[in-house]
Amino acid sequence: MIKGTLFDIQHYAVHDGPGIRTLVFLKGCPLKCAWCCNPESQSFSKQLRYAAFKCTSCYSCIEVCPYHSAKKKDDKVVFDFSICLACEKKTCVENCNSEALMRCGSTYAADEVVAIVKKDIDFYWNSGGGVTFTGGEPLSQAEFLKVMLQGCKEANIHTAIETCGYGTPEDVESIIPYTDMFLFDLKIIDPENHKKYTGRSNEIILENLRRISASGKAVIVRLPLIPGVTDTKENIEQIAEVAIKAGIKEIDLEPYNPLGEEKYTEFGFAAKPEFDAYYSKAELDRIASFFRSKEIACLPA
Repeated sequence: MIKGTLFDIQHYAVHDGPGIRTLVFLKGCPLKCAWCCNPESQSFSKQLRYAAFKCTSCYSCIEVCPYHSAKKKDDKVVFDFSICLACEKKTCVENCNSEALMRCGSTYAADEVVAIVKKDIDFYWNSGGGVTFTGGEPLSQAEFLKVMLQGCKEANIHTAIETCGYGTPEDVESIIPYTDMFLFDLKIIDPENHKKYTGRSNEIILENLRRISASGKAVIVRLPLIPGVTDTKENIEQIAEVAIKAGIKEIDLEPYNPLGEEKYTEFGFAAKPEFDAYYSKAELDRIASFFRSKEIACLPA
């Protein structure tokens, strides 16, 4: 029985593929993008999330924590995330009176996930929707992903994957037959800048984009717009060049959203670097118009 780790399942989504969709979020990602708005997606381990602003200092978590990761400091609760195991015992999360604590990450069998997805099958058929596997990076749990895709295709459910493209060629080839659409995040073309801002080389990413596009499956490139990083004239032009060579016909713009920044401290991470946020409609239209001038369809978010 193939099992994997998810950190969320969302129903009735309309922005990650056609129609009404169920989004399945796989935990763990090989990239560490400086602008990531879902820090809980990066680690492959289960984690604890502590929203301190909700805490009423009842100290029940301190009393029940078997690892003593919850402590009292200046009449407030603080957590030592380095020793917290986000355990699934009836401990801090279940005893929190203010819902300041939640566990992030759960183990599922592949057939369990398929069964959950199939519950919304009427919505898929009536809207042209389906399931989208996202993350994190789905390719990082390739065997788990493949079995879920197979189960969904057996039920005639449209399948999509949102991916950064970082995975072995063998893993990519193994899931292509069961995937109807790829939403491919393409961030930075310059290899040094890509490694600087994501922690990884983009060589395998660009190879996989070409590999997936050559398969004939539907591919939409998603460009996260990060001020001063991915939205530079040079990078935009390079993105267009790569897309044209790969035969990509559509690029969707994904402007940076600062709303996830507070989550970093809630998971015990250092504060994320801040970027100037919120693009104007005129700025988005300008970038979209450039791609359209290259005969690439482009929709501002």
